[in-house]
Amino acid sequence: MKKYIVLVLFLVLALSVIPINLQVVHGAETGKRIVTMVIYVNFALVDFDDFYGWVSAFPSNYTFILDNWGSLNATQAGWLKSQAELIPALSYMQAWTPAVRVSYIDSLLTDWKRMFGSYPKGIFSFQPDTFLVNYTAQKYGVEYWHGTCFDQYISDYMTQRGGWQLPYYASETHVLRPNTDDGGVAILPHETWDWVASFTDNAQILTHPLWGGIVPDAQVASYVLEIINRTLNGVSPFGYSTFMFEYDWVKAKNRLWITEEIIGNLTSWDNIELLKLGEVTDWFKATYDSTPTYRVNFQSPYSNATIDWYYSTDCRVARVGNYVVSFVDYAVQGSDTFLTTNATVDFESEKSATNCIDDSLNFTINALGGATLKAPVTTSSKYYIGDLANFKVQYYSDLELQEALRVVIPLFVFVIILVAVLIAFRRKIKLRKLFNTVIGLTMTCVMLTGFLYALDATGIVDINLVGEENRPTEFTPLVNVADYGFSLVWITDTQVLSTLYDWSNFTSWIAGVVTDYNVPMVVHTGDIVSTWNNTAEWEYANSSMGVLADAGVPYTWCLGNHDENGDCGATICGDYASFNAGTFSGGNYWFSNYGNRDTAVNFTFGSYKFLIVNLEFRANASVLGWFTDVMDASAGYNVIVAAHSYINSTGQFIYTWESEFKTLLDGYSNIVAVLCGHAIDGTAWNQNVNGREEIFFNRQTEQSDVARVLTFDMAKWAVFVRTYQFYDDSWCVDSANRFGFWIDPVQ
Repeated sequence: MKKYIVLVLFLVLALSVIPINLQVVHGAETGKRIVTMVIYVNFALVDFDDFYGWVSAFPSNYTFILDNWGSLNATQAGWLKSQAELIPALSYMQAWTPAVRVSYIDSLLTDWKRMFGSYPKGIFSFQPDTFLVNYTAQKYGVEYWHGTCFDQYISDYMTQRGGWQLPYYASETHVLRPNTDDGGVAILPHETWDWVASFTDNAQILTHPLWGGIVPDAQVASYVLEIINRTLNGVSPFGYSTFMFEYDWVKAKNRLWITEEIIGNLTSWDNIELLKLGEVTDWFKATYDSTPTYRVNFQSPYSNATIDWYYSTDCRVARVGNYVVSFVDYAVQGSDTFLTTNATVDFESEKSATNCIDDSLNFTINALGGATLKAPVTTSSKYYIGDLANFKVQYYSDLELQEALRVVIPLFVFVIILVAVLIAFRRKIKLRKLFNTVIGLTMTCVMLTGFLYALDATGIVDINLVGEENRPTEFTPLVNVADYGFSLVWITDTQVLSTLYDWSNFTSWIAGVVTDYNVPMVVHTGDIVSTWNNTAEWEYANSSMGVLADAGVPYTWCLGNHDENGDCGATICGDYASFNAGTFSGGNYWFSNYGNRDTAVNFTFGSYKFLIVNLEFRANASVLGWFTDVMDASAGYNVIVAAHSYINSTGQFIYTWESEFKTLLDGYSNIVAVLCGHAIDGTAWNQNVNGREEIFFNRQTEQSDVARVLTFDMAKWAVFVRTYQFYDDSWCVDSANRFGFWIDPVQ
């Protein structure tokens, strides 16, 4: 017995040394809170006297980015110098060969010196070019570049993912990667993007006066100011944010009044320093010999979601809740392709993933994205509760440990069995001793298993045991479905499609399979459009879903967060027949509705009755009251709850609302499944909880014309889930998108 006590103590000691370090939220350690105000002026589009009059009325410590400035006279140039720091604008430099770039920049900076008396201290480009960053530093003494769009994707023919939106020294091999040595050219971001909602909701949620109708114009200034304030408060070792706008664009959109409100507030804040970009560079170089390690804790004023970021010269990591959703390992990145060559891009054709200048870094974990103008999610997230500074080491240790366990565990089990057999036969031990030996070895296996699960709980390793669930695996073919059951077709998060085109071809495919698959109902779990009050998007969606209505195909829907102005807020969906409950409430399948926002439908197959209840994003007490009334009337029905948001791609809750909603669901034993979309940290997940199957599914990209087909085999009491990609006419074959589950239906 003593030897087992020793073994237990050993395992306890082993568990005690597992690094479980909870992250500490850091404040701005230097106490410095820096804001820069930058105005982009294109004198091909702006009258000088007009700009002169406007800026004179709103004096501040500006930096001016000048474009098409060659026609300025000496008086105008002198006035600009007296008002602000001046830097030239560049665009799409990677589209030219290095030799052409050199010729262009030499000519431009020679003219600049002739006009303004000296070479500029900095240069602006939305997508800084590594080659020219190095060249202008060496030849002209340029100390900083102002630019980089935080993980921009395709927009304006530019894709640049993996950089940072706080000051850093650029690597000479890739401008998006921090220099591992001391010094270098400083990179200063030209805007501050919402650290989480710009990835999950819309890339236009940033410190710019034009938000594309995401919120009413009257609210834009307050959102911009709150992004700045929360960034200043949430970043260490110092607070930094930028407000930049294009004067000609904002004026043309009649939004200068928003800009004036933002400037007026910033100039009145007494707890910030308004610095020019050159002044920021001087302070940064005097304070930091190399890029500092940054930590960010930020709660979005738009979505209320919270995110933690860690950034060093070694890696960039982001975590939402207990899951790392983005990981860029700077040590494994190659050099910028455009150091030696040029991009092939056709500016006369539509921008796309293949027709843009892409200098992105490689992502090890890419589960943060999917918003409008953001890259799609391509990997799952990673459970991790330790200090983000340790994540990279733990991540690779995890991989090594998993490889080792694949060898060690089978070997360990084999040795135990072999030892037991040898002891039994060679020593001819009595039954009681053999029994004690087996018990002892079993205890050892149990403790080892506990040790492995403890590792799993810390996030150091992910252990997924094969065969944990008994699931149907032999799929019933999608032929003669009416003979044995029926199919539901489920679509979700079509908001990106609605920004691009009428997606009637997609719904026409659905209408075309209704007979073959025996489809009594189509389900849409919300985020029908991208912007709640954008009539063009609603018209696309109305026309697309109208294909089903015209074909006599019943469907149910709910509102997502993009379809309403805030949680349970205003919506215009009812203005369109395809999303007006009155259009359908006379149908024999209609069960109930809450306005035009939430719908419930029913149908039968043989002696089985089914009810689908579709529930909007973070339903309030009134909506939940309606839901409860529907559920209380659902006795004898097999219920499928279709909520816009419930779990994410790892089966976790995103919001407190969802955990509270689970408690409500647990009160009804006749719920066979819960369907949801919304989350952008992955594309698929399914799990069985309290006898109901919980399924998350979401693509939310330009290729979101994807449908889930859930085929109910009522002879076997089995459901088979398949995923069809309309955009390339293919069926997914991976286990996340093709799986089965059992049901125990009521009759």
